[in-house]
Amino acid sequence: MEELNRNPFLTVREAGDYLRLKKRTLDNMRWMGTGPSFRKHGGRIFYHKDELKEWSLETRAKSTSQFRLTAVIATTASLSKRIRMISNEKERSCGQS
Repeated sequence: MEELNRNPFLTVREAGDYLRLKKRTLDNMRWMGTGPSFRKHGGRIFYHKDELKEWSLETRAKSTSQFRLTAVIATTASLSKRIRMISNEKERSCGQS
């Protein structure tokens, strides 16, 4: 059990507990590209404790209006990135026909 406490890699559920977020919230943030960095090990998703802490510090705000603005900017950027990815995938699939 002690080894588990020293392991810097957390499952989605453990990362949610660490950040006090629900697993579903992290799943949605990961899909939208607005959440903390993650990695896949053998198809399973893991978060590194240091990156969770870094992400939390990056998302801090001094007022709710500042937080909302930061969230809108992050969401807009992640949606733009996602649209570019989908567009690139469509171009590649059309070129393979």
